[in-house]
Amino acid sequence: METARILGSLIGISKLNNFEKINEELIPVIEKNICSSESRDKYYKSHKTGFSFTSDKAGQIDSFESLYGDQLQLNKKFNNFFTELKTNLNVFLNNLKYKNVDYFITKSWVAYTEKGEHIAAHDHGASHFSFVYYVQKNKNHSSITFYEPNQRFYMPDATEWNDQNHQNVLINNEPGQLIIFPSSLKHGTEKTKEQSPRISISGDIIMTSEMNKVSEILIPNPQTWVKL
Repeated sequence: METARILGSLIGISKLNNFEKINEELIPVIEKNICSSESRDKYYKSHKTGFSFTSDKAGQIDSFESLYGDQLQLNKKFNNFFTELKTNLNVFLNNLKYKNVDYFITKSWVAYTEKGEHIAAHDHGASHFSFVYYVQKNKNHSSITFYEPNQRFYMPDATEWNDQNHQNVLINNEPGQLIIFPSSLKHGTEKTKEQSPRISISGDIIMTSEMNKVSEILIPNPQTWVKL
């Protein structure tokens, strides 16, 4: 797991072990459940007002509603993926050296982006960290861009754009790549020009206090919660 600080935020980037085998397992499962025209048409019609809808068909982030909605971590068909994912996530999170903290994946979903579609700039307000993993991605697919959080005005044109004068950061993605970043960091993609779909899996992580540990600033461990 490599780390880098972009736009004032720490992110982690790594390649999953055995990602070729993992992706070979994931693609048929994903395409069988969300790639059919019937399932996608149904999704578009029921999600016309979502933040991510930026194509003529009104959408490009498809939750895995035919299986577990946005809870892929509960699906046994994704076990191999999440085993490798957790190993990589733990390397990044443990390096933060936070004390008396538990981490939980609260939700995860598939982003299935076809030609002409893009993911609008957004953040994830209900979590501390988020991740994206690339299942199917080539050089003609759009990659993830992170946006300057404090941008208040437009910058002039430059003779050359570089890390010193650009307010956004583009990370070129490839299959098997995992990126973990603070959920508050705004991100999105440009329109994809590739005929084949770009397939990725995203998810959110929250920090809570450890069981039997009291914290004034952290959410209590969910095992102590009582439903009303």
